[in-house]
Amino acid sequence: MELVLLIVATVNLGWVMFDLSYIPFHDYYALHLANVTHIYDPIKGIEPHYTTENYLKTIDALEATFKGKKPDLAKQAKLLASLRQQSELIVDENPFLLVDKQGTLERIKNRIRLHVFGTKRASSKASFLKFWSQANFTPERWNKELAFFDKSLRPLFEINYYRSYAEDGAFVDNYWRQFDVWFMGIFALEFVARTVATRFQFSKTTWREAAGANSIDLLNLIPAVNLILGVHVGWLALTRFLSWSEHIEHVLNLPSPAGWLLHYYAKAIADEVSDLVVVNMIAQMQQVVQETDFSKLLPAATRSVSIAPSQTSTALNSLVKAQTDIVLNGVLPQVKPELEKFIEYKIRTTAPLPSSLSQSLAVTTVKALFKVVDQAFQQDPKEAQLLQQLLDKLLSVLGAEWRSHGTAEDLQLVLIELLEKTKQEYIRRNKIEV
Repeated sequence: MELVLLIVATVNLGWVMFDLSYIPFHDYYALHLANVTHIYDPIKGIEPHYTTENYLKTIDALEATFKGKKPDLAKQAKLLASLRQQSELIVDENPFLLVDKQGTLERIKNRIRLHVFGTKRASSKASFLKFWSQANFTPERWNKELAFFDKSLRPLFEINYYRSYAEDGAFVDNYWRQFDVWFMGIFALEFVARTVATRFQFSKTTWREAAGANSIDLLNLIPAVNLILGVHVGWLALTRFLSWSEHIEHVLNLPSPAGWLLHYYAKAIADEVSDLVVVNMIAQMQQVVQETDFSKLLPAATRSVSIAPSQTSTALNSLVKAQTDIVLNGVLPQVKPELEKFIEYKIRTTAPLPSSLSQSLAVTTVKALFKVVDQAFQQDPKEAQLLQQLLDKLLSVLGAEWRSHGTAEDLQLVLIELLEKTKQEYIRRNKIEV
């Protein structure tokens, strides 16, 4: 039974989607699926428009006179005169206006202007009068002219139609009254049956709770019709898709299509929001860097002994010590051979000593230098104090020099530019629209 109800719901959902899209896609159905429009047009109150249908019939009659064994010149003249009169009537009364196809008539007028006079600025009436003239439909030209009409103008006339009004002033639409109401009756019975089954399956459940457990099926009772004149709410019937998705998951044990769509779009929205958050964070970092006075972050040029070191000075001291330790323990041991060769070369170029003596002197000098530097960082209180004084002096002098040479401002500009490039690269890689 569950499978039968699912099939009914599937047929109904497909029908609702087709019905809601029928008017917007009517032009396509009329030109390519004439059998569909022949069946479904009466349901929507659609019928051929008398003016344009009679116009096309007159053209077919004119074509028949030219294709006959013996052309009837008098009948041709009468039909051409009728077409000229009908063309003026079409331009004046605009039979396309009722079904909101004003643009179709404009395309027709522009095409006839270009064909007859070669410009869109010409009069459409004058263009039709010249086109349907006896001088234009000569034995040598009629075939070419009718071929132009059949290719460029006839499809635009064929898609026009007349739609009847109902007593409430809206367009006739019999789908809901003739078909959808029966589906809604089935869905109503289904909702009642599920509510009763839930109530008796779970004895402690109240009727209200049982109805709430099956409330998603109430979406099937939203009619696919505009109940209020001028308020287009018929599309709300598409919410039946949610109930259908629920039954797909329950009956066929397949992932819910509605759940998949919600997850997909929620993920897309989340990605979009997170991208914008990242870009805004980078932009705010740029603003903070731009508004910060970097010169205040540099160590002071002079500092009284009575004043305790600031957090910035302590951080800079720690940074210098850490980097010095890396240089001594990691960098210098690896460049020791190159340093010995460099010192040996300088000794030879400065003092005329033998090669072996220069090499020995260079090795001794490098070893002594390494020993002095290494001992300077031993845990000797006196040496630690002297080293601290050296670092303080070094940072004080560096701070003063950086201020005087605008180094802080240069660093600030570099950081702003780096953040800007980071932001632009992130936007480019993620194809973000900002």
